[in-house]
This record gives sequence, C-alpha cells and structure tokens, in this order.
Amino acid sequence: MQQEKARYYHSFTDDFVASQQQNYTLATDYSWEPQGKLFYFTAFIVTFLTKVFSWFYRYCWARPTIVNGQLLHDYPAGCFLYGNHTQPQGDVFIPFSLLRHKPLNFLVSPANLGIPLLGHWLPYGGALPIPNTLHQLGRFQAAVYQRIAAKQCVVVYPEAHVWPYYTQIRPLPLAAFHYPIGTQAASFCMTTTYQKRRWRKRPHITLYLDGPFYPQAGLPAKQQQIQLRDEIAACMQKRSRASNVAYIQYKPYEVAK
Repeated sequence: MQQEKARYYHSFTDDFVASQQQNYTLATDYSWEPQGKLFYFTAFIVTFLTKVFSWFYRYCWARPTIVNGQLLHDYPAGCFLYGNHTQPQGDVFIPFSLLRHKPLNFLVSPANLGIPLLGHWLPYGGALPIPNTLHQLGRFQAAVYQRIAAKQCVVVYPEAHVWPYYTQIRPLPLAAFHYPIGTQAASFCMTTTYQKRRWRKRPHITLYLDGPFYPQAGLPAKQQQIQLRDEIAACMQKRSRASNVAYIQYKPYEVAK
C-alpha cells in the first residue's frame, strides 16, 4: 500500500491538525449551561442534522466495522466514552451514530470554537470547551456533572490532538480521568484501528467498544484515577494491535536529523 509522507513529532502533544484560530480563548463569563428556549430549539435542530449526517458518514462514506456496538445502544445511565483521537471528522460523527438515543457531549479545545462558520454552532451540538483559566473550572466541572446526572454521554479524547491514522495509543493524561471519579459513573472506551485494503489506498476502519469500567471503591481519589486510566489504556493498547497498516508514518523528530 502506498503511504503518505512521514510526519515528525517532538512530543506526543504536537498538533498536526490546526484551526485558523488556534489561540482562541473563551470569554471570562463563558457559560457552559444551556440558556433559554432558543438555545434548546437551536440545539435540537443542530443535533438532528448532525445525526442525519453521521448516518450517511458511517454507512455511505467511512463504512467502519463496529465491534461490540451494542454496548452503548441502550445503556440507561450517564457515562463517559474515551477514545483515541485519529479521525478529524469520524471522531465526531461516529459517536453520534453509536448513541442514537442518548444526548452526546464532547470535551473540546477552545480552538474549535474559533473555526470560521462552524465554531459558533458547536456548543449547540454538545461541545463543552475546556476552560482557559482556573476561575472557570468550577462552572465547567458543574456542567459535566450535570450532563452525567441527566443520563447523557460525555465523549473524551484524552490524547487531545488529532493524529490522523495513528495506529498506537499515546500516553493518556491522568487529568482526563478526574470526572468519572467525581461522578462514580461508568466509562467505556472506543479504539479506532486500521486494516489494509486490497483495492483502496485508505485503510479500512475497525472500531472496538469496551466496558464498562468503574473506579475501584475504597481507594483514594487519586488512586482511583490511576486505576481507571491504566485499565482503559491497557484495553485500548490491546485493541490497537488489530491495526496492520500505517497509512501515515509518525516518527520522532530526531529520526529526521
């Protein structure tokens, strides 16, 4: 299979997909809570259109193989869904197709709200931008907890930056696993893998769903975070071995010298 040019990275936090306003910051009085009937009406329209598009994306364009998709179909309570971040569009649309009957929320970088035309509408589709300051953290955390209490799903890509078609699991930061500890809600993981095709350049996508994972009761909060992060990371690393082609080669920058 023909491969694209190699990409070189200094660290696992390098960003290969940058928006036009990468340094966009939230207003100090930014609110994560829905406000008024107009917000709810607009959110309904945006979510409906996104779900329609996600159906076409999944079944007519990407056509991934989903393993254990039934895990999330009728899950009755609020939950977290962790995934490796390797598809700029698919990482948004595929979760919408997996949880057709449960409202979705995505933890996103504030830079996404700076995307021309599209960025303004993202909060109506469930985007929860990560706060820029500690002063905003309490309101943000309250919004996340409210979504879980309302039996919604919060999608988290702990690797933060999209590395298209990357076939391994980057280190998962411990801070991303704070929220399941505070809510004691279940977590699931979603691992995207890539397989070689015979007649097409781009690889086939196989997506694995696993869980639920729970914080271990009786441990201190920090230890629960470590335990949950390690369990999910181990599961994703095991699933990632299903990839058998590197469509894009990622190499440490030192290799280029």
